[in-house]
Amino acid sequence: MKNTVNLLILILSSQTFALAQDLKHVTTRINGLKESYFVYKTDKSIKEGVYTLVYDKDTLIKGCYKSNKAVGVWNIKANKKELELSYDYDSSLVKYYKFPGDEKTVYDNINRPPICMIGFNNLKLITVLKSKYPKDFEPIGPLQIKTKVGFTIDSKGIPSNFHILESSSMIEFDKQAYDQVKEAVENEKWLPALDKTNNPVPYDLEIVLGFMIQ
Repeated sequence: MKNTVNLLILILSSQTFALAQDLKHVTTRINGLKESYFVYKTDKSIKEGVYTLVYDKDTLIKGCYKSNKAVGVWNIKANKKELELSYDYDSSLVKYYKFPGDEKTVYDNINRPPICMIGFNNLKLITVLKSKYPKDFEPIGPLQIKTKVGFTIDSKGIPSNFHILESSSMIEFDKQAYDQVKEAVENEKWLPALDKTNNPVPYDLEIVLGFMIQ
């Protein structure tokens, strides 16, 4: 029996070592945001194993990939370390969801707004961190500019109807803000809003991009 156990441990250790040898650790950093995951050395497009997204030493996202597919429970936190979403990819069930605390919205007609699978607060944070003002933009003196971009997550969880809700009064900045928000929103997976009878319905959201230029 002891020999059987030792043999099993040896096999599992060998498999773990072989898997580790086949994987490459990837880390990307931008403006305090650190993304960490593993890919196969033979095919760097396939993620395998633990994934984390950290901002300013706080772990915002933690989950796991298997053959480039999200598996198991993923925990999503806002940048104040507060759990925003816990989702089980194996059962396709929302285990926990916290309504966005910074949204000035009255949720009278729905049980749940649309869910961004990396967290809506994280989506806004990442969009801002990755954004830049237009290349040809030359401000004169200190200036604060911002654009509010609206969009709809339809009843199938597909983003649509992107538009400028509040203009910065600068065409170049509005266009860039629109393009950056649209790209960020469309690149993420969404669950649709649910009405009071838990049926999926379209719902409007917004993201503000702003810069303080000295």
